[in-house]
Amino acid sequence: MRHLFSNLDTIEQHKLNIQDKPSASTSTTEPAAKSPDLKDCGNKTFNLEIRSYLSCSETKSLDQTKISERSVRENKNDLTCPHSGTYYPDKSKTYRTSDIDNNHVEVKITDLKPIIIHHSLIKTSTMEFAFNTLLENIPPINSNNKNDFTKIKESILKHDYKEAPKLSIINGDVKNQITLTEKNSTKMQTPLVIINASQLNYQEQLSKTHNIRTDIKGVYFDNTFGPGILKSQQGGPEFLAHRLSENNQTEFYGAFRSFFQEISNDFNIHAVGGYYESNISEHQWDEISERLCKSAHRVESFRWVKQNSTIIYQTGAINSANSTAKNYNYLHKQAAPPYFIEFLILFFQYRNVLLYETQNNPRVLFHTTEIGGGCFSNTKGVAILALQAALISLPKDEVKKIECIFIGTYGNRGDELRHELSNIKNLKTNYQVL
Repeated sequence: MRHLFSNLDTIEQHKLNIQDKPSASTSTTEPAAKSPDLKDCGNKTFNLEIRSYLSCSETKSLDQTKISERSVRENKNDLTCPHSGTYYPDKSKTYRTSDIDNNHVEVKITDLKPIIIHHSLIKTSTMEFAFNTLLENIPPINSNNKNDFTKIKESILKHDYKEAPKLSIINGDVKNQITLTEKNSTKMQTPLVIINASQLNYQEQLSKTHNIRTDIKGVYFDNTFGPGILKSQQGGPEFLAHRLSENNQTEFYGAFRSFFQEISNDFNIHAVGGYYESNISEHQWDEISERLCKSAHRVESFRWVKQNSTIIYQTGAINSANSTAKNYNYLHKQAAPPYFIEFLILFFQYRNVLLYETQNNPRVLFHTTEIGGGCFSNTKGVAILALQAALISLPKDEVKKIECIFIGTYGNRGDELRHELSNIKNLKTNYQVL
């Protein structure tokens, strides 16, 4: 499929100035975004070469052509089987990784053919610019506080979406979702961008204590959206683990690194990998939301490209305590992040991705899920609200380039979401069970 999207190959190789095109009614200006730089370790593109070999115990040989995720599930207790051992073993077990040079990683897995995975950090608008653009495109907030989230939510839900792209709800296993969306991409000769569910540090950590450097087997046995997308690329989990595991030594590393590092002196908030801990009051969370809306920092989105040219963005929610899932309530000693914080964290990331990809492609498809809607306990529906807000805030010429946005759901949630969206004015939707 690569020949269909030759224009995408150049995105990773050239410096790009990505900047919003403000409407005539706004006087807000901002400097051009810093573009990906091959030589900048903080904002770079690596060509990660994954050389694949079979590296199992000498006591057992495996037919390379028969190794599959199914065989992994059937043999998950057998440490001689790929995907079931430690990531960086001290002795010969399953996986071995090493740096070939500054720009290449060698991962020994099951195939001799090298795999090249490109990645970069994408930054577009400042958060202040993005939020003000949203406010300019909804009815004026009839409140003394322009950050009155109740009023903002009402305006987003009442917006006329006649110019918005179709939202296609697809309900079923993530593997089937990927198959459907990639087939549509090939058929339409249109690039597919998957806004994947990970954590704010871009990783697929399965718990606060999960170290992807020493153990990736859990990712292979996790059937949720994020790991499912990662596993759709051979060597995907190994690539992400090698590239990102060391970054956990930097607190708040990830999409909002600059912002949270800046405010950590004023608020009792910390991060353990992609999981946030706090001991702050509701009022202090309100202060943080106000500073987010006025921040001159830019969200940084981790973008990587599969061999078949599907583009992936590792995207995370903040762990909260506002739904029935209470997995990480204990990490917030006082108040948990409120609805508005959840919304802003997702809105800024969605908008960053949508803006960058529409400014660099004449047509584009998107695929995502309700990020934060599971064990991270975000308020039900907040991800869809943030996505709607991102669409409202985009320049109209960019919105027209979006052919469709696929929303992946599971179980009863697909039908629930269909009914919720049916009340949105002129929003085009359809529903498909896979």
